[in-house]
Amino acid sequence: MNDSTNLPPELIQAYRETHYRVEGVEPFTLKVDQVSSEVLKALAKRGLKSCAFVTAWNPYSIALKEEENTILERKLNLHLNAQGLNHTPGEGVHPSNGWSGERSSLVWGVSETNAREIAEEFQQNAFIWVGEDGIPELILMR
Repeated sequence: MNDSTNLPPELIQAYRETHYRVEGVEPFTLKVDQVSSEVLKALAKRGLKSCAFVTAWNPYSIALKEEENTILERKLNLHLNAQGLNHTPGEGVHPSNGWSGERSSLVWGVSETNAREIAEEFQQNAFIWVGEDGIPELILMR
């Protein structure tokens, strides 16, 4: 995680506490700084070393209407498909703050650099990066 940021500490804490749910045939949940045997298994099964959990919803954490977020989600999916990136739908949900979940995608095999570019393009404050160790890491963008 970045040490210098313009983001409020309470927002960073909310990101850290959020449950990043991955859907699909074998669903699982990523939690920041907690090794995920499920993601390690899924990466090994695919012959990959990394993935990233990204969203297009609520750019810069400014709440948009669901219709606007749905359009951004479609644009993200089109962007990922155009890059030939395999992705699985998911949702970031905080366990207790009452915020609506954010539709997201777990992008398989993406480099951290490319994940940063995607997060930047969709004006996100942060994304979740998982490397070979299977530990989801909060990457701050601002």
